[in-house]
Amino acid sequence: NYLASKKEPPKVKAKSDTRPVARIQEVANETASFKINLEGTLKAYNKVSIFSQVPGLLEQGSAPFKVGNYFSKGDALFRINNEEATLALLAQKSELLSRVVGLLPDIKLDFEDRFQEWRDYVDSFDVEQVISDFPAAKTSREKSFIAAKNLSTSLYSIRSAENRLEKYAIRAPFSGVLTMTNANKGAMVQPGQMLGEFMERGNFELIVSVLASDIKYLQRGQEAEFYSEDMGRSWKGKIVRVSDKINPQSQTLDVYIQLRGKELKEGLFLSGLVVSKPVEDVFLLDNALLVGQDEAYAVKDGVLEKMKLDIVRISDSGILVRDIPNGTWMLGKQISGAFEGMEVNVSEPSID
Repeated sequence: NYLASKKEPPKVKAKSDTRPVARIQEVANETASFKINLEGTLKAYNKVSIFSQVPGLLEQGSAPFKVGNYFSKGDALFRINNEEATLALLAQKSELLSRVVGLLPDIKLDFEDRFQEWRDYVDSFDVEQVISDFPAAKTSREKSFIAAKNLSTSLYSIRSAENRLEKYAIRAPFSGVLTMTNANKGAMVQPGQMLGEFMERGNFELIVSVLASDIKYLQRGQEAEFYSEDMGRSWKGKIVRVSDKINPQSQTLDVYIQLRGKELKEGLFLSGLVVSKPVEDVFLLDNALLVGQDEAYAVKDGVLEKMKLDIVRISDSGILVRDIPNGTWMLGKQISGAFEGMEVNVSEPSID
């Protein structure tokens, strides 16, 4: 049939490309840092418990012994009545002076060249002042003479009493405030009794727990920034110490951060962050691209290949990985149902 012979042959439809499109990231390693979140409760850097070392009636010091009262370094936090101890010490000194005076005739007779020095010692002796050393013996004979009279024993006994008398006034070891008191003026106190707590103002320490895997990215002297929602303020702190002991349950270590500020208070909860030390040759991948625990897909010749990752840190901002060769094509956007060996259509690579 002529007309039938003139018909065109049916067109064959081109086979459609069903390969998924893969958005590519081309690796360009760089030096980067990341943020480590921190939180904790402030503790006073200098805080001491106050104990009585001697018995007696509690008396007021430079200010009333009450919580919140401020004392400068060296001020008397409180005193304990020392009248009886003072009188006993004066009696010891007077008794020693009498004994030395009684020896002057023997010294003049047996050690004439030493008499004037011992006379001067007696003349300068003041029972109200701290006792001074005896004149130094010039010969072994003089030394034996003094030892036989048991003068040195009395001298050291008096010095012990003088040191003990100083304990009747408890002085502030640094400028600060009383945060706790257990006794009032007029109370009878005993040796070893805890009477209160004393804290330095404006100088605090924050103890925060940091993952053991993050410790290598921190160092002494690093600055950290903290914020209090309750007070609506922020402060800067500095890492001063890092513990060597790992908590076996949490696998964390304690990091000690010093903060200073007049508005800071013990017990205040703070949250903040510290920026890690710079890490070289790292690249940031999206969290959604992680396969299993430590793999991601690379794209080579249009085929997906699993790549083992050296993960530095996983955070909300992404996965920081190290030592992927520059120029490597990594899958930049998750593909539904992706598997190793999947053929893909590669989009134009972008450097993130």
